[in-house]
Amino acid sequence: QTAATVIITTSISNPNSDINEILKIASFGESSENVVEGPDTPIENMSDYLNCFNTGIDAPSSKITIYVDEPTNNSDALYGSDSVGHTFVSIQQGNNIASFGFYPENSLLSFFTSVDGVMGNNSNTAFDVSLTIENISPTTLQSIINMSFSISDYDLGGQNCTDLAIDLANIAGLDMPECNANPLYFYGSTPGNAAEYIRNLTLPSNTSRNTNGGTSSDNNCN
Repeated sequence: QTAATVIITTSISNPNSDINEILKIASFGESSENVVEGPDTPIENMSDYLNCFNTGIDAPSSKITIYVDEPTNNSDALYGSDSVGHTFVSIQQGNNIASFGFYPENSLLSFFTSVDGVMGNNSNTAFDVSLTIENISPTTLQSIINMSFSISDYDLGGQNCTDLAIDLANIAGLDMPECNANPLYFYGSTPGNAAEYIRNLTLPSNTSRNTNGGTSSDNNCN
């Protein structure tokens, strides 16, 4: 079915629903009450959270890992057994590690409304696919940290968890494209599309990939 057909069929089946509800049902199905949930463990101060990393001129190189928890493993589906999924990142410099992802501060019910965003602690978080970019210079690391500080509003269609991870990967030199769903009814980047992109990527130098899944490392930021 085309996106237009899905929307029309959903509208006919849900005559009392507004356009936001129709698009949500068309994208995620009847079972999704909230499109995206807030974090289990919000990060109150990102500066403190990342203060273990050294970005001075003589600092050692670091690496960043993009982790993706797909809604349905091995699929670009928007919604599945892991709800809408999640994309998050981990920075490592020597033994110092910090993992985080971008969330709405509270549950997000609408496609059309930006809300206050917040970073969440993603240490020990399950994932299906990951991509690691190594040999990141102190200057580039500072740019990654700066973007992590500056992002504020959460927008499902243009500034969500996957968008942030893509932006950080690109600062690190990956040249990762937007991983959008069908633009006719949901145009934001999604964990499912990001994971499938990573699975099929011809790896550049200084990168490695895990397609077996697992759990992100414990934070160790002292």
